[in-house]
Parts: sequence; C-alpha cells; structure tokens
Amino acid sequence: MQKIYFMVLWTCLMIGSMTPSYAQQEAALPLVEIKIKPNICVAPRGAETCTSRMDIEWSSTRPASFCLHSIAADQPLNCWQGVASGTYQHRVIMTEDIVYWMGMEGYPQRLGETTLRFAALKPHRKYPRRGNRLPWSIQ
Repeated sequence: MQKIYFMVLWTCLMIGSMTPSYAQQEAALPLVEIKIKPNICVAPRGAETCTSRMDIEWSSTRPASFCLHSIAADQPLNCWQGVASGTYQHRVIMTEDIVYWMGMEGYPQRLGETTLRFAALKPHRKYPRRGNRLPWSIQ
C-alpha cells in the first residue's frame, strides 16, 4: 500500500514539474500593439452621440489566434487564426469612451489595448459674448 502511494505521489510530482507554471505561460504570451484611426470621435455641436467609421490595425510579436474585443460588445468583434497582424474596419455610435483590446483564445489577459475617445462640442451660448474692445476705448 505504501509503495502504491509513493508511486502515485512521484507521478504527480513529475507531471507537475513538466507543465509550465502560470508565470511561465504568461511570459510566453505575445505582445500586441493596436492602433486606431481616428483615435477621437467628436460629436457635432449640441449632439449627444458621435458616429464614426474607424480603422483598427494590430500587430503581434508572433502568429497566434487572436480576437478583437470591445467594452461595448459582449462577443468578440473579429477573430484571426494563425496570423501576426490584421486590420478591421468598424462603424460606431458612441456616447462615451470605448476600450478595444486583443485577446488570445484560452487566456483571459488583455495582450494590448487602446481607447477611442469621445468628445462633444459645447452648444452655442444663448447670448453672444461682447466683442473684444480695445483697452483705451472710452465706451
């Protein structure tokens, strides 16, 4: 009985030493760079939403299976299999900043991310400002 226990324990230790640790797996993940154009969406004066078509370009240090995610969507926007770079065109209607990131199948880590910024122009003033007057004017 003791011999069987020892053999099972030894087998578990050998298998555990052959599988890479979580830190080793994380260090082996590729780095991904994401570029988004334009990187800011400006809402027209007085509007609360911004509509824009944008281009997302990404590149990785090595080929793998990647998926592009957005904080505004539950499912990945697009996935690529066995490639090191890609492009994606996306039309968005937004009211706040949107974060995009690349993920790899089976790993919860974000390998690279970027943010599409939202900006809204303030509406015109109800009353126009007085014109600039020269400091020596007597009026």
